[in-house]
Amino acid sequence: EKLILAYQDTGVFVWVVNGLIVKYFQVSFGRIKTDKADALKIARFASMAQAQAQAYEPLGAIETQIRELFLLRKQLTKLKQRILNCAATNMDKAIPCMTTKAVFAQLEAQLCGYIKEVENQLKALCKQEPKINRVFKILCSIPGIGPVNAWQLIFTTDNFERFDSYKKFAAYAGIVPFEKQSGSSLKQKPRLSKKAATQIKTDLTMGALRQTRKKMVFHHYYQYMLNHEKKHHLWILNSIRNIMVKLAFDLVRKDQLFDLQKFLINKKSWAKCLTLS
Repeated sequence: EKLILAYQDTGVFVWVVNGLIVKYFQVSFGRIKTDKADALKIARFASMAQAQAQAYEPLGAIETQIRELFLLRKQLTKLKQRILNCAATNMDKAIPCMTTKAVFAQLEAQLCGYIKEVENQLKALCKQEPKINRVFKILCSIPGIGPVNAWQLIFTTDNFERFDSYKKFAAYAGIVPFEKQSGSSLKQKPRLSKKAATQIKTDLTMGALRQTRKKMVFHHYYQYMLNHEKKHHLWILNSIRNIMVKLAFDLVRKDQLFDLQKFLINKKSWAKCLTLS
C-alpha cells in the first residue's frame, strides 16, 4: 500500500495480482527458494500475462477508513472473546480467583466501550458520503445483512463499483459451486472452492444462519427445504447466502430498499415457503 501511494501521482502503471496466481503460475521441481528466484518467476509471469494487465484503482478515502475501522472492530471482538473464554475458565475452577474475575470483567467492559465507539465512527463515516449512506441503508434492509456485513460489502466492492455482477462477487466470496471434471473418468458434483474470501464467507454464513430461526424471513424456506426437499443444512445456508448477495447487487443497482411483498411476487418458487418477519 505504501508503494501504491508513492506511485499514485507519478503516472506509473501499477498492476496488482493475487499472490496465489503467481505462486501456481510456474510449478517446477527446483528446491531453491530465494528472493532472486522469486523475482525471476514474477518477471516471467508479468512478461507472459501482459495482455491481462489492469491498472490498480485504490479504494476511496472513506472506503479505506471504513476498512481500517472494520478490521479494528474485528480485532477488538476477538480480544473480547478471548477475555470471555479466560473468565469462563477461571470460573470453572474449584476455587475461582475473585481478583481474576474482577480484572476480566473490567477488561470486557473496556473492550465493549471501544467496540461501541468504533461502530459509532463507522456509522458517522457512512453518513459523510450520501451515496455510501444510501447503499448502507439498502444493504441493512435486506434479511441477513446487518451493519457488519454492510460495512464489509461496501469496502470490499468499493461501494459496488469493483464487481460487474453478483456472480463474480459470489465466486470471490466462495459461495458458488464449481465443477470438477476430467474426461469421463473424473466427474464430481459441483463443490464450493476453498480459495475464497473466508471472512466475507463467514460473516454471510452468520447472517444466513440467523435467518433460519423462528419468525425470521427465511425460516419457513429453511424448514421446507430441510424436511420436504431433503436438502443438507449447509446446502440451504449457501442458497440463502447467494440470494442475499444477489439482492444486494440488484437493489443497489435499482436504488431500492428491500420489499418482501415484491420479493415474493418476483420469486414465486420461494413464496410457498417464506414468511413475514
